[in-house]
Amino acid sequence: MSDKTSPVPRTTALFAVWIIAGLASAMFVAMMIFFGDFGYTGPVFLGLLIWGGLGLVLMKGMVDLPAPPPVGAFDVKGGKSAEAPAPKAGEATSAAEKAGHAVGHAGAVVKEKAAELEAKVEEVAHAAKAAVTGANADEPGKPKLLSAARGGKPDDLKKIKGVGPKLEQVLNGLGVYHFDQIASWSDDEVAWVDENIEGFKGRVTRDGWVAQASELDKG
Repeated sequence: MSDKTSPVPRTTALFAVWIIAGLASAMFVAMMIFFGDFGYTGPVFLGLLIWGGLGLVLMKGMVDLPAPPPVGAFDVKGGKSAEAPAPKAGEATSAAEKAGHAVGHAGAVVKEKAAELEAKVEEVAHAAKAAVTGANADEPGKPKLLSAARGGKPDDLKKIKGVGPKLEQVLNGLGVYHFDQIASWSDDEVAWVDENIEGFKGRVTRDGWVAQASELDKG
């Protein structure tokens, strides 16, 4: 005999909770990937954590709906299986209303959390852009400089025509240690370096450092 007392409101509420948690985590992952430039692995891992954690939190806040009595319960007096009593109309309506309220509350919580996540992602994205741009936003044209030579092994910048030991020290002091740094300079970055190498202004352009460094880097 078919089961006509299946807890549809409870099942629907639980299903809705996990769907809502999944949508919130998917939104977070998408924003981290497309607006934060964080790759895929980290955001996906965080999204899974958010999905699981948010789903559990929402489930904990749900009203625990009573389970229906088992179908075919054994009737001791009659000595045979008896059909489980159908729930009263008022109880079914009350359970459905409770489930609806639980889902509505869960949706409101998710919307609030999604707004907070969106604001946080925007903040992280701005911070990431600032990090890429560097702390030199107030100095247009300033190239990417290093605090030390990569691997502790600077290139011999004296191989560039016009660069002697003294000028090499000046360049190292600025944060220039490698041929590929110089080879990647744009016109604005060349102009910035030309203005900021004390005692050797204009040497980058005059001696064609970018072309020389490019050849040396390939060699």
